[in-house]
Amino acid sequence: MNVRFFLGVMAFAFAGGWGMGYAAEKTYPCFRMERAPEIDGCVENEPIWKSLPAADGFVKTARESGTLSARPTKFKMGWTDRDLFVAMICDEPCPGDIRAGRKDGTPLWYEDSVEIFLFPRGADEYCQHIINAVGRRSANRGGKSVSLDVWEAIARVGKNAWELECKIPFSTLMSNPHDRETWTGNICRNTMSVFPYEFSSWAPLKESAHAPEQFARIQFFDRPPGAKEVGFIEKEMKSLFRKRMALIYFDLIKKQNELFDLENGRWNAAGRSDAAAWIFEGHEGTKKEAGKLDSLSCETMDMVYNLRVPNSGLLLQ
Repeated sequence: MNVRFFLGVMAFAFAGGWGMGYAAEKTYPCFRMERAPEIDGCVENEPIWKSLPAADGFVKTARESGTLSARPTKFKMGWTDRDLFVAMICDEPCPGDIRAGRKDGTPLWYEDSVEIFLFPRGADEYCQHIINAVGRRSANRGGKSVSLDVWEAIARVGKNAWELECKIPFSTLMSNPHDRETWTGNICRNTMSVFPYEFSSWAPLKESAHAPEQFARIQFFDRPPGAKEVGFIEKEMKSLFRKRMALIYFDLIKKQNELFDLENGRWNAAGRSDAAAWIFEGHEGTKKEAGKLDSLSCETMDMVYNLRVPNSGLLLQ
């Protein structure tokens, strides 16, 4: 079989008929909360957060744009009549290496921090809220500072992660959502506990975080989610993300000209892509019937979370 043709078919199969960019497909369903959470920085122990779907799949920006972050991050959102709430858990196996010493209102993006971007429907400008790992805050709208008195955030550093909770009144965003209304937005994380420093994003950005045309979507629902709905939503969001990462993986192989040779019914990778060979050989050891894409694609998408392509900077876990 022609290897170039096979890779092309695989990429199309993973694409699943997507006709739009991935950012446009990436949507977080923001449900109404039954009650407002206490803002204390304790996400894992707060029952109300357990009732909302978690979003993860942060990818790197800058030079390694599109590849998976080495420090997993997840977030949840919910809303009440007056406020938007955001909770985040930022994995950090080396909490002693966290850099977070700046004061409120300073450039916190130079430290271990997260940036929450919100662009309400019909608004002329988006808002940016920044919180570092110890709860220092900064915010602006259209480049102009937003008072720290009108919104809250608390962060706590634990043994293997740092957590935060944030409360943003809709009055500061100059907009109140309605049922089924869609905003755009994004969440970024700045990680200074690793070297080189890592900058990751929920929406796949080409370079700058200040790119509203690349924001993902936030859709509001004026009801709490059903008990079974949360698990289904999380599964669907992960499925979309895994398909996207598989496309990136195959695209990377193409760019590096790491093609495959079929020899004695086994896939062997050329050059440095021993991991690429493993992804195929790992499926029952042989691929004489390589045309059966359904079983292979399931195996592949399960594997992409655990691959590192040598010398590429691509880490999936």
